[in-house]
Amino acid sequence: MMTTGRDLQIMFDIFCETSSDKIGQMPLAGVQAWFKEVRITGDNTGVSEFDVENAFKKSAKDESGITFSELKGMVGILAQEKQMNADEMIDKLSGYGELQPDPSDEAKDENDKR
Repeated sequence: MMTTGRDLQIMFDIFCETSSDKIGQMPLAGVQAWFKEVRITGDNTGVSEFDVENAFKKSAKDESGITFSELKGMVGILAQEKQMNADEMIDKLSGYGELQPDPSDEAKDENDKR
């Protein structure tokens, strides 16, 4: 699934609204939360919050928040450093609202019923 830059922009704007006082800028915590939600970071991903923080610091001109264009550059940096496909990362970030349930969550639910 190839998404458009507009899809990514929409998701960026949504996360900015929920994680920042500044319009058009997302703080590091917001970026980390977004990357975790779409499973770019987390268990078995090979990407840590520390990796995201380093890419953020290399990309954001203002440490209090990253702009949309800086975020796109940050994804490129992170993809290169972690030998990942930047387009796949952007697809994940753009499709946040279309996420399917994590299969491990279903297993936990089944265990809770027992």
